[in-house]
Amino acid sequence: MNDDKRRQRATETLDAYLKLHNMRRTPERYAILDKVVGMKRPFAAESLRDVLASGGYPVSLTTVYNALSLFSAAGLLRKAHMDGRADMWEMTDSSAGGMLRIRLVCTRCGKTRSLRDNELARQLSLRRFASFSASLFDLCVSGTCTRCRSAANTRNRKKN
Repeated sequence: MNDDKRRQRATETLDAYLKLHNMRRTPERYAILDKVVGMKRPFAAESLRDVLASGGYPVSLTTVYNALSLFSAAGLLRKAHMDGRADMWEMTDSSAGGMLRIRLVCTRCGKTRSLRDNELARQLSLRRFASFSASLFDLCVSGTCTRCRSAANTRNRKKN
């Protein structure tokens, strides 16, 4: 799905949520939503605030957090579980990742890579849980990336 369609769908979802809950349609909310839709990876509220400020739209961190909470309640965002890093957010666009999100996280540098595995997604979709209906599987694999592993090997060789 291209960015224009994602923006349009996100705006329509936010409009419906705000109308349903009798909330105001503020320009700040829509400016923040526009930047959120453009984020391709999980992001922190602070980095989103910096992107907004560099784009000529400075807002307070409190405004950003309030908007992120609102977007989460509207079903547009969710907190991404990133191996101990708090308050990382990502879009809940089902067409961008399906029902399964696989994330590889380097425990040394923090670099994150997302993968798709259709066979694993199929296997998990067949899994049933008592008294629970799953809507999303989020798998986080922690380890060491190739760059950090080769840097460690180089340091070890120099020591010997």
